[in-house]
Amino acid sequence: MAAIDYTNIDFSNGGATKVQGLATTWQEIYIPNWAKLVTVQPKGQAIYFSYNATDGATVGAERFSQPVDSIVQYNPMQTSKQRSLFFAAQTGTASIELLFE
Repeated sequence: MAAIDYTNIDFSNGGATKVQGLATTWQEIYIPNWAKLVTVQPKGQAIYFSYNATDGATVGAERFSQPVDSIVQYNPMQTSKQRSLFFAAQTGTASIELLFE
């Protein structure tokens, strides 16, 4: 499974996107360096979230649960290095909507 790269998204006032087909293994998503806040809303299935995982790996004990249709905001560490978040469906497949601000 390859990471999804949003580092080159250039939205002057933020940006939104949708990721479909999340499996029950970790999906890595690279976020834009300018994003100070990431809002996530799972659609269809509850998801797991992690700051530290491996793309394509099995979901382990170090995770956060996020119920379906909930809205949660994550404040990733500000750095000039590439940053990523990890998502996985709790069961089946899930979609998430991401808002970068």
